[in-house]
Amino acid sequence: MTATQPLIFEKGEIRSLVESREEYFESLDRVMFEFDLNEKEFDGFKEEIFNKIINEKDKDIMVVLNTINSCKEMYSYLKEELSAKYDLNPEKCLDNNGICDLHELELINLSTHILPDFRLNRIRRINQDKDKRKVIVTTQLIEAGVDISVDIIYRDFAPLDCIIQTAGRCNRNDKEERGLVNVVRLKEDKENNRAFCSYIYNSTLLDATKEVIGGFGKDSSEREFIVKAADEYYKLVVERGNTKGTTIIDNLRKLNFSDISDFRLIEEKLPAVSIFVEINEKAESIRKRIEEIMKEKKGYERRRELLALRRDLNSYSLSIRGGNKVIDEIKAYLPGIGEMEDFRYVSRKELKNWYKYDTGFNLPERDIEMRII
Repeated sequence: MTATQPLIFEKGEIRSLVESREEYFESLDRVMFEFDLNEKEFDGFKEEIFNKIINEKDKDIMVVLNTINSCKEMYSYLKEELSAKYDLNPEKCLDNNGICDLHELELINLSTHILPDFRLNRIRRINQDKDKRKVIVTTQLIEAGVDISVDIIYRDFAPLDCIIQTAGRCNRNDKEERGLVNVVRLKEDKENNRAFCSYIYNSTLLDATKEVIGGFGKDSSEREFIVKAADEYYKLVVERGNTKGTTIIDNLRKLNFSDISDFRLIEEKLPAVSIFVEINEKAESIRKRIEEIMKEKKGYERRRELLALRRDLNSYSLSIRGGNKVIDEIKAYLPGIGEMEDFRYVSRKELKNWYKYDTGFNLPERDIEMRII
């Protein structure tokens, strides 16, 4: 059962397994939503979050941002400010998993620039270690399939289904005191006045979300908001017509597969490069083994042995997106693994230049502009 079931089926095509779903959602009263859709400059918002952390001394707080760059910037700002407040060296606060331990609280960064095993370990820590407050700075990767529960969430503006999915991480276990989900609309700064959400999401979805939220005023309870808002949002999206989606479905029905070959889930997808990170001895040995296989094996035998290493390969790999200049720069500096020219790797001796334990993949050349989705 989900609160964000899209209107992708015509009437009569499917049968709901849950009757009167509204009754279930109307019984929920776990969170309050607060909406502020006036654009805020990011620097001012960073200060707002810092003050919230200091004033709400017993609350777990999560900040969900739309771009990896803004996520890293927020985390780095909080790391410096909180370390200074507690009179600690920010670099010496990091544990072996890249979590910033500030005695009274743990500051945790999550994004797809962090190696998968490290992300999973951090999520486990959030759930298992209840002795310290958690402040989590993350991207939208937590929207689905991540079992995290916090007291307060700040969510940068996004399509309504993303906002509702994020809200599912607030007071997830239905504690007596209601959680708070703050929806804000962030922009970069006065020089670059662009909203972060515009880098990621379709304007039709954002406009529909803004219109729906506008009908609820400045705040709303979960029971009032969830089902009513979701249904109204999907109706607006259908009415305003995502004609590309309709065309794709029509072509699928007619088996015109060549006409959908250029379909992309995210418009204007940036180019990407896969990067293997030698973060420890095991990773280094995996990379060396892959090179041996590429050199010594051929055909089916090579494919079979590479498939056997696939899980280990994925554990230490990242997909990095950026503009053409960024991707070309990465490829120029980082070697390929054997004949796998599109799969670059960071050697252990170069690790400090290209990877940080808390924020993950890092570009050494700071003058390169990097747009990440």
